[in-house]
Amino acid sequence: MIRAAALLAAMALPAAAQVSAGGHIYSTACTASGYVLTSDYPMVRFIRTDTGPQALEGRETLYLGKSCDAARDGFSAGTWCWANGGFSADFPELSIGFPRQSPGCPADAAEAFELLDLDCGC
Repeated sequence: MIRAAALLAAMALPAAAQVSAGGHIYSTACTASGYVLTSDYPMVRFIRTDTGPQALEGRETLYLGKSCDAARDGFSAGTWCWANGGFSADFPELSIGFPRQSPGCPADAAEAFELLDLDCGC
């Protein structure tokens, strides 16, 4: 048990990092429009389309807007929300969850305080 705690401490994420339910690590930036989460490593997502499954490869960028809108290249428009259990970006093609986390900004982001008052509850 002590070894596991030491390992977790050594793997501490930066203050503005998020980990999805799928185990992908995202760096977070904040803009006047909302949060921008970019995966630290390339990934492959398979989505359903009218013509069959399609693979989307590369680093993923999620846009979580101030009006609770969500966007990602290759996906239809979506929404995002947060609750005590975490936050998620929901698209018709799939949902990307971030359990037990709140979206956050780097401490030096001027927009950090402005984004704290968003009304994007689930």
